[in-house]
Order: sequence, then C-alpha cells, then structure tokens
Amino acid sequence: MTRGCHIPSRGTLATSIAILLSLCALRTVAAEDPPAWPAAQTRLKNANAIAAQRGEPAASAKIKDAAHRAKQLLAAGNAAAAEQAVRDAEAAAGLDAGGATMSGIPVYHPTAAMAEQMTRLRADLDTALRAHDLPAVRRVIAQMRQVLGDQAGLPCLASPGKRAEPKPIEQRAVVDVFLAALDNSKPVLGQVAAGRPVGDNPVRFYAELVAACCDVRPLVKRHRPDQLDHLDQLVLGACYVIAALQQPDGHMPSPDPNGKPDAKGRVHWIVSPAEEGGSQFDTGEGGAALLIASVTYAKPEWTAAGLKAADWAATQPCVRNFNYTACSVYLLAEAYRTTRNRKYLDAAVDKWELGLAPAQLESGRWIDAHNARTAYHVLLLRAVTTLASLCPDNSPHRDALRASSAQGVKSLIDEFSRLGVTNTGYALPVLLRQQKLDPSCDPRLALTIDQTVAAVLSLCTHDGRPHLAASPASLVSAAHAAAE
Repeated sequence: MTRGCHIPSRGTLATSIAILLSLCALRTVAAEDPPAWPAAQTRLKNANAIAAQRGEPAASAKIKDAAHRAKQLLAAGNAAAAEQAVRDAEAAAGLDAGGATMSGIPVYHPTAAMAEQMTRLRADLDTALRAHDLPAVRRVIAQMRQVLGDQAGLPCLASPGKRAEPKPIEQRAVVDVFLAALDNSKPVLGQVAAGRPVGDNPVRFYAELVAACCDVRPLVKRHRPDQLDHLDQLVLGACYVIAALQQPDGHMPSPDPNGKPDAKGRVHWIVSPAEEGGSQFDTGEGGAALLIASVTYAKPEWTAAGLKAADWAATQPCVRNFNYTACSVYLLAEAYRTTRNRKYLDAAVDKWELGLAPAQLESGRWIDAHNARTAYHVLLLRAVTTLASLCPDNSPHRDALRASSAQGVKSLIDEFSRLGVTNTGYALPVLLRQQKLDPSCDPRLALTIDQTVAAVLSLCTHDGRPHLAASPASLVSAAHAAAE
C-alpha cells in the first residue's frame, strides 16, 4: 500500500520551507532586472510552485536553470529565446505553453499584482473567520472575487483523468478484490492489526482503513463471512493506534516532518495543535473513524474518544484553508449521526455557514486555487454531502446545504466528463451520497458513477494482482454500487 496517498495531506513545514527557498532562488536584485523580467518571473514562480506541490524536485531544478537562462537572455535582448526558456520551465511543471492551462484545462496563473493582493486578502479572511464575523467574511470573499476575476475557482494544478469502460460486475467480486488487496498489503497492515503504528503514517491513514472496513463489513458478512475475523482485527488494531495517539484535549497529533525515527523505528510526533488549523484534518479523520467504528462494534470507549475529538473540533475557529474546516464539519456531522445530540449538528452547520458556504462559487468550486483542486474539492464535498444528508427536513439550512452539494457535484461531473475520472479518493463516495440525496440533480450522475466505478476497479486490478491503487473508501463504494 502506498502510504498516505489516498487522502490529500496538508502541507508540512518542511514542504513550505522548500517551496519558499526554491521560489527565493528565482529572485534577483530588482535594480539589475531587465524590463521584461517581472512578468517572466511571475510565470516561473507559478511553475515552480506547481512542481513543488507535485513533489518533483527534478522539475524544480529544471525550472531554476530555465529562470537563470531566461534572465540572461532578456538582459541580452533575446526575448524570443527567453520566452522559450520560460516555456521550458512551464513544461517541466506540466503546464502548457503560456502557463494558463494544464492538459488543456485552465489553471490558476496569477499576475504578480494579483498574487500580492490575494496574500493580503487571505490574511484578512483568516482574521474575519477567527473573529466569527460573517459579514466581514462575505466582504473579503467579494473582494477576492473581484481580484481573481475569471480565475476565481480555478485549481492551481490539473491532470488528465482515467477512462475505463463500465462493465457489469457482481458485488461479491468487488468484495474479493478488496479483501485480496488487504491481504497483499499484509506486511504493513499486519502491523496495524497488531495495534502498532507503521512508520510516519499520519492518523488519517489508520482512519481511512477503519472507515472503509466498517463500511464493507456487512458485504463481507454476506459474501465472505470467513474473512470477518481478519477484517475485525484490522479495525481493532487501527482504532487502538488512533485512540492511543489522541491527546488529552481530544485532538490528534501529526508526525514530525523533520524528525527521524529512533533505533526502534518510532517516529516523533508533534502534539501541539497547529496554529494554522491543520490539526483539524487528522482530528476530523481520526475522530470520525472512531465514531463510525463505535457504532459498528458497539465500543463505548471509541464513542467517548470520538466525541472528545468532536468537542475539541467544535471549539476550533474556521480557517482560510477551507478543507481543514471541512474536516471538522465532517467529524461534527458524524458525532450528530452517532448521538443525535443537536449541539453537534448546530456546530457543524455553524462552521459550514461561516467557513465554507461564503467561499463556494456558482460553479460549485471553492474560490481559492488550492481548494479548487479536485482532491480538496471532493474532501469539501464529503463534508457538505454528509451534513446535507443528516440535516433535518425542518432545518432552515436544509435546502441551502442540498443546493451546495448539488452544485459541487455538478462541477465534479463536468470535470470527469471532460477529462475522465480525475479522483479515485473520495469522489465515488460523494457521488453515491449525492445519488441518495437527489438522484435527479444531474442527468449524468448515474453514468458518472458507473464510469468512476470502472476507473477504480481498473486501477485496483491493473496488473492482475489486486492492490489498493485507489482509496479503500472508493473500492468499498464500488462494491456498494455493484449488482448483488
């Protein structure tokens, strides 16, 4: 199993520093800059940021070299050759020539002035969110829309999707693929089943396994009851790890990105909550997994731990990285599902109304380039669709939540129709949840589900040996979507 590849991970301090240093390498003394350099530099910075986000150091090195060549060529008055050097840098990052698209898809490509204004506005947004000032949040979002213009809601990067022909498949066959994929990951999952953390995997890694195994358990019981003990042991071990890592205040820690394992392979954990709100990610994942498992296995200690995480999340401010807030919304919705205590529903709705709804555009995407990426878009939609499915019919927020869900899913369907299936993480669970909410929201929904199922199964059986090339959540959802 590839560690942590299925749930989008928040940026680490090391990654942020690496991006900052690599961007600084593109800077020179302003007094020596050729007149055309600022515009070229902005494009080079955009390319370098994308290469860093994709984790491609070789591309970053090519971009640095191209930046050096471009500046020298501009100083020599060779604008055509300098333009080619900049395009070489963009190609290294996966951008099309000109830097405005990737694989023909428009992506965020700010001018220097736009980037500067957005930096200021993001700080203003964070201040307004932390102050719980909804009018101020709306004002800042309106200013962002004006600054971004037609770039509002464009992702910072895009990639081609996968197309696979939908074929009839029996549910038992998909369950067998899932179980075989777990078995093929035994070197790692055997340690998890024994209740031992594996390497520097974050809490979300264990949480994803727990939620998927609980979701598939009724199907395993129906089709492969001989495998229930193995499945249950994996959940037991993963929940033990999550609960053991939970901090006294309820939040989940993060592996130290700069730490090295000790002689016994143990990883150092950062136990203080991240100031920028990032701890809401793993706390949301881990707390929700414990609550889901507590219902499946009737474990009151898991309920208590999950609610402790939810109580912590309820006290946290909404932050400018919307997917962090979304993880808290998701956790609080699951806490309401588990307890039917209105305080959790009210807290989830409050966070959605303040921290998510104002930033969703008519296109269905969230306004900033980071959260407009498909991986984060589906994470946001998971929170919205979960909350919408639990919101009572008499709630004044029910219709707005369902409209938000439908808009976001339509955007996802548009993308899959144009590019193929670009996400095999939480896209399929979101599509299935939307189908239960409102199957008529888009006439393409059923076909998109079939195509996504086909893409997931194709990835997980590509080499004839089942493996978790898609997320466990998606593979289990494919089993639910298959014919019984």
